[in-house]
Amino acid sequence: MKAMAIKIDKIRYDKLVYYAIVLLPSLFTWILLIAFVLIFSFDMMDYINANSIFPGSHDFFIMIIWAVPAGITGSFCGMVIDKYPQHLGKFTTLGLIGSSVFLAIDMIALQIINGLFLIIAVFCLGAFMGILTITAHTLYGSSIKWTHRGRGYSWAIFGGLFFCILLLLGTEILNLDFFFPFSLISFLGILISIIFYFYTRNWPFWENDLWLTPLFRILKRQAVDGYFWTHTLIYLMLGLIIGSLAQAGIILGFSSLLDSWYKSFWLIVLIGSCLSILPSGFLTDRWGRKTPIILAIYGIVFASLIVGLFTDNSSSFFISALFIGISFALIHPALDGSLWVDLAPRESIGRYSSLNFQSLGLGIYIGFPISYLFITEQILDITLIMNVFVLLGLGILASAPLFWIGDSFPPLEFFLLLVINDAGMPIFHYDFGREKELKVDLPLISGALSAVGSFMLEATGEEGARLSLVRHGTHFIISDEGKMGLSAAIFSNKNDPELHGLLHKFLNTFEEKFKEEIPTWRGDLSTFHDAIDDAEEIFGPLVTIQ
Repeated sequence: MKAMAIKIDKIRYDKLVYYAIVLLPSLFTWILLIAFVLIFSFDMMDYINANSIFPGSHDFFIMIIWAVPAGITGSFCGMVIDKYPQHLGKFTTLGLIGSSVFLAIDMIALQIINGLFLIIAVFCLGAFMGILTITAHTLYGSSIKWTHRGRGYSWAIFGGLFFCILLLLGTEILNLDFFFPFSLISFLGILISIIFYFYTRNWPFWENDLWLTPLFRILKRQAVDGYFWTHTLIYLMLGLIIGSLAQAGIILGFSSLLDSWYKSFWLIVLIGSCLSILPSGFLTDRWGRKTPIILAIYGIVFASLIVGLFTDNSSSFFISALFIGISFALIHPALDGSLWVDLAPRESIGRYSSLNFQSLGLGIYIGFPISYLFITEQILDITLIMNVFVLLGLGILASAPLFWIGDSFPPLEFFLLLVINDAGMPIFHYDFGREKELKVDLPLISGALSAVGSFMLEATGEEGARLSLVRHGTHFIISDEGKMGLSAAIFSNKNDPELHGLLHKFLNTFEEKFKEEIPTWRGDLSTFHDAIDDAEEIFGPLVTIQ
């Protein structure tokens, strides 16, 4: 047992091995999503229709059977992880092995041409892929420091992209059908499941703290609402442009690099992403999350503009595909890999991961079918030009929330909540469980803040004005004043609008709760001890994973 404990500790503190293990589920997730959903799914649909497994054509029917359980299990999985985070490794292994096995069962159902068996297998595959997507993202986000989340995730996506490019070219050169890549991916998933379980079966992970945030509190967050809207609209844009350009290429009969125009289009998209994903991950960790998101929006609009201007030129479609690939590369490390984890407290990371992929799926599964419904040969030129204006409008709507919510990079960090009375004395303080003991003179800080407020009043003569912000280097003191002569201050690493609002709410709660004790207070700090619960409840949803 002692030797095993030493071995586990060596793995957890060998950075290269540790990062490789926590990235394996994300790597396999992207391989499965790219190959099953984006590249070879249409070959599978053609096979189903050719063998009359279902009466008539049911392209979208099969994808709905897969997508609905994936969305449902993904949503519930986030809640389960937050309730039982100590079992995250087991949940991840379950997602890996379940997805791999049911992908193989799908192939068996197709071989024996059994429609009911296929529906059950695709349904179960979607359910386990939903579990895998959320657990893999949660595992990665909770294990990697925020300064390296973008570049770390970019390596997982790079591996998935590179593998799928080789798989696509290999099946084309060897003239193989979709059974080969799906069988290979199934075998790879089982192998990764075994490796992952062997190394993580005794990892302790974590137990959640006392700040269990209800789901409605998460959904009410200004940053969550804003980024969910942006994320959904960006993937709606991607769904629209991918579907419309791929369909337009088929209608125009453009020559293909591979056996179909659709695969040729995706090959260029994947190559563009593969070439730019690693620089994008570095950019995300260097410049923040907002910059890559805005650049991706520009890239999508520019891709549609090229095709709108040069519709009859097949080269314009390949250039557009390249820009779409670059846009994908900008989005994945920033939005999918980093931003939602930056916003999340550890006790809520599963639900934040669910919101991440719900917004992604919602956008794609609205945009992609719409593009197929509206692209017709008769009005192709007009539709592609209209596409530019539609995507431009969606791009403006997608970028709008970014102006009124803060960047998640670096994650919000705050400490030392103070409540000060009208005499400049601290009557309550809380430090939000910092690991390092804060050695400060609280009366000195309180007196200094009161003195600054008094000085500004004397200097400006503004009777109704309030001291709301003090900045020193990269740190801020956010403050607010109440109705009973009290003021509250909180120390933070950024001037965050959500923190302003919660500080105001806390001070109002404090004054209402202790309205009888405040006028008669004589120095006993234990009088306001119960305010700790209010501080944890109000500010808990903003305590991020550092």
